[in-house]
Amino acid sequence: MKALFRVIRYSSVGVFLAGIFTTIVGCSTEDQIRALILFILLLLSGGGGTDTESATAPESVSSIAWGNFVDNTITACAIGASPCTTTTLADNATTGVSQPRGVMVVGTTLYWVNDGDDTIRRCTIGATPCTSTTIADNATSSVNGPFGMFVVGSTLYWVNNTDSTIRRCTIGAGACVSTVIADNGTSGVSNPFGMFVAGSTLYWVNNGDNTIRRCTIGAGACASTVIADGATSGVSNPLDVFVEGSTLYWSNIAGNTVRSCAIGAAPCTPIIVADNGTSGADDPGGVFVENGVLIWANTNGNTVRSCAVGAAPCTSILLADNATSGANTPFFLWAY
Repeated sequence: MKALFRVIRYSSVGVFLAGIFTTIVGCSTEDQIRALILFILLLLSGGGGTDTESATAPESVSSIAWGNFVDNTITACAIGASPCTTTTLADNATTGVSQPRGVMVVGTTLYWVNDGDDTIRRCTIGATPCTSTTIADNATSSVNGPFGMFVVGSTLYWVNNTDSTIRRCTIGAGACVSTVIADNGTSGVSNPFGMFVAGSTLYWVNNGDNTIRRCTIGAGACASTVIADGATSGVSNPLDVFVEGSTLYWSNIAGNTVRSCAIGAAPCTPIIVADNGTSGADDPGGVFVENGVLIWANTNGNTVRSCAVGAAPCTSILLADNATSGANTPFFLWAY
């Protein structure tokens, strides 16, 4: 199926099929058409369509991890049988998980944000639950009501919801000393939740004014641009943001949607990728996108769901639930 995906997404065959489907269906981009073709093939081959069938992962990831806010754990499972059976990577007693928000996996290292004690921690995935190290705290690092986070190399980024700042620091042996890279005054940060870093560009969602902004990361608080808003883009109580190529994705808790748009003229005009009725989005939180596959967490429905980005809104499959997988108010997630 991975080889088939490469043919559909990248080859001249995909271009030919995309041209036919564009004429018939009227979708907007070749990538959307190819994702639609792939999803139809998955349905025909038995790879999707019902909650009890085998789930489909993006080409380069095979597992998902998410934080369970209510029971102070971080769990992970292989994407396959639906719903999946999970492993507890980190807990409260051994690992010090406390109301987890942002989660990210880089190689064999798990990073997460503790909203409960204003810390950011990491551990090596192996023995479960793992033993963690605090890499940022309130006293030294100025962690203050943290939500989203991101790691690039040895640099840690995170959102402070309480004081409307975004900070970064160099990861070291203990709690790092951070600097502000975006603030409320210069950068327009307002009750931020999720964030994303692509190269030297910082993206974040403002829950305070229903906007998504970006700026170039520099030495101090950056000057930002609104790339999506409430009036034109339909941003409404946003929780998370993800960028793949030149496409922006975000989750709207209000309205139960995941939306996307091409990053360009600001504010952008979006499409609804996933909704409540067709796709099963239910207070959607963390979003992850790769190779035309969308994965998101439902904070209210206690599920993780996935669909091919194509016909909008998409038809999703269940990856994880509460009964089998232990999803319990999952806010953010990461696929790896």
